[in-house]
Parts: sequence; structure tokens; C-alpha cells
Amino acid sequence: LLNQSQPFPDKLSGESYGSIIRRMKIPLKDTVLYCSFQNNWIPCEQLFSYTMTDEGVCVTFNALSASDMLRKENLTPLEPYLSENKPSEHWTQDGGYTAQSDLDSYPYRALRPGQLAGLKVVLRSDRRNHDFLCRGALRGFKALLHPNNEYPQLTSQFVRIPMNQDVNIAVKPQIITTTPGLHHYSPERRQCFFNHERYLQFFREYTQDNCELECLTNFTLSHCGCVRFSMPRNGTTPECETNQMECMVGAEQRYLEMDFRSRRGDEPINYHDDCNCLPGCASVQYDLEITQTDFDWKGWLQNLNRSTRSADDGIELALFEVYYKEAQFMTSKRSELYGLTDFLANCGGLLGLCMGVSLLSLVELVYFCVVRPVTLWRQRREQVNEEEQSQGISMVVRDNDN
Repeated sequence: LLNQSQPFPDKLSGESYGSIIRRMKIPLKDTVLYCSFQNNWIPCEQLFSYTMTDEGVCVTFNALSASDMLRKENLTPLEPYLSENKPSEHWTQDGGYTAQSDLDSYPYRALRPGQLAGLKVVLRSDRRNHDFLCRGALRGFKALLHPNNEYPQLTSQFVRIPMNQDVNIAVKPQIITTTPGLHHYSPERRQCFFNHERYLQFFREYTQDNCELECLTNFTLSHCGCVRFSMPRNGTTPECETNQMECMVGAEQRYLEMDFRSRRGDEPINYHDDCNCLPGCASVQYDLEITQTDFDWKGWLQNLNRSTRSADDGIELALFEVYYKEAQFMTSKRSELYGLTDFLANCGGLLGLCMGVSLLSLVELVYFCVVRPVTLWRQRREQVNEEEQSQGISMVVRDNDN
């Protein structure tokens, strides 16, 4: 835990803080022992990749590649934020999978609900590596379920996976889409951004969380002159060192309090309003149902004829399972409450209900109020002209007789 009463000393090494964290990461094979997807045991190295997060280096399943998620031309080439390199050629967030995709297309998809079609992971931890001053008395792992076009931020939301437990997570997606008819409305009026409407400096895909992360990064840079090791940055932006941790943490706290302070008039500039991080017009959220029970991993290993002597050396295991709860899910859609067509249809319906008015009645009304009077007026005018002409001819005839 951060000790705010004493400043952090300068580190002795010239290596950056982020580089040290990357070099100290635990190898995947020492943390993720067994992996199963679609009821098939698969080498974990084929399913997981490394991702730099605000909690350090984590492993991610089904992550987008760095070229698909990040604008690598705007990032420093020395910081590998994502190690995933499999391209998502046949999938987009807005359109889903294309007709050319097959069952093995990346990102991977579950073919049905239930545990057998989900992801199952056996995690390993060593009690001797636990630092009680860093993480407190809690032991275990953190898991975050997020859309794969969103950069993960573990400090904001996560699911805790305790050791010696089997944690089951049933996922129910909540998808929000937007009708194309709202394109001509301004983002402020429809309260969302389409992906092409909002440019982000470091991310190719617009999401509200990506925008908030970029906004927090810019605020931290302006407040401290540096950014956190996990934040996206270009080649000219310095990375906060150990003696700047207090400023960085204070900047994040001030950023969170900025909305409240601006309403009271204590904050003249509100970065939240300047960033304008509205939700995306196509977004996904996950509702989770979490259950857990004891995981007798020693008995499980004995049945597999594996040794359990590692338990005496401080090794503990946990089982983590995630799967879709149902085969179908409801999709919410943003649309016009009243458009021009809806207004005309409602007017016609009300007139028809209350006055017995139909389209034929409206035609008759126009005929008798406009067409009929004009026709009668023209006929009357022609009749008057004919009478005047006939009177003029008769006068000429009488003059000739004289």
C-alpha cells in the first residue's frame, strides 16, 4: 500500500519503472497450468497473451492485437502494451463475424451456452511470493471481463478468484446498438458516438472507457509532467518514476473528484466536459452471476496420477470457469422516438379514430374546399365572358341595320 506520509526515494537503476515491471512478470507457465476451451484441453500459450495493465503485467484471453486496437504510430515503440498478434480479419465490433469466417476465426467464439462450451483455467500461486505489504491479507487472482476492443483497467472493476476455490461465472451480455437513422443527429442529442465520429489519439476503437483512459492520461501528464507506466504515451512523454507516485495518485484522485468540484464552482476547468466521453453507439456490457465452492485440487491431481508434494512447498491452485448463461440474449436499440413518418402516422391514426377521417376523406376535403370552388369560379368567369361577347355582336348588327 502507498505510504503517503513518506515520499518515495529515487530508484538507483536507470531503467524505467515499466521496464522493470515487464522484466519481473511471472512466466505464463508458472501461473496458468491447464486451459480448456470448448471442452478441449489446449496449451495455455495458444489462448493467452500478455497485457500491460494498471495492476502490472496480466494475461488476456481473446484480446485484440496491438495493430487492431492501438494506433501504434502514435505510441512509443519501446512499450509493448499488448503481446497479442493474431489479427481479427473477419470480425468487427459493429458488424460481428463476416460470412467468410469459420469456427476457428479469431477472436474465438463459444458455440453454445454452458460450462462445456466455455473457458476453464487452472491457476497456480506460491504463498512464498505473496507480499502482505503490497496486497494486504487477501490472496488470489483478479479477473476482468471486458469487450475485447476495450483496454483493460483492473483497478476499476474485477472479480476476485480466491485460492483453493472453484469460481464459476455465468455471463449474460447486454448489447446496445443504434439505428442508422440517427446518423444525422448530433452526438450530443443522441448521447453516443459512432466509431468514426470520435478520434482517439492512442486507440483505433472508440469506447467510453478508452476515451476516459486517454483523458486521465492527458490530465496526469498536465498535472505531473509524466504518466503511469500502464498509460499509453508517445515517445516524448516521460513515464512517472517512484518519486512521482504521490503526484500521480493525487492527480487520479483529483480527476475523479473534478465533476463534483466543478458543480460547486471550486474547479474552473472540468476535464470531463472537455473530453466529452459519451458512450459508444455500439457497446457491450456483461452481467455476471458468480458462484464458488471448495476446490479439492489435491484429490483431483491424485486421480490424474500427479504428485501433490508441491502443496507442502506453499503451492496453491484455483479453478476459474466462465461461460455464457443462455443461448439467446436481448439487444437494446437506440432509435428515434418520433420521426416525420411517425408523426404523420400518429396524426392520421388520431384523425381516423376520433373523426372517422381516412385518406379518401382528406382527398374529398381538398376537392370541396379547393378544387371545387376554383372550378366553379372559372366556369362562372367563362360564362360572363361569353355573355359580354354576345352583347357586343348584337350591337354591331343593330348599327348596320340603321
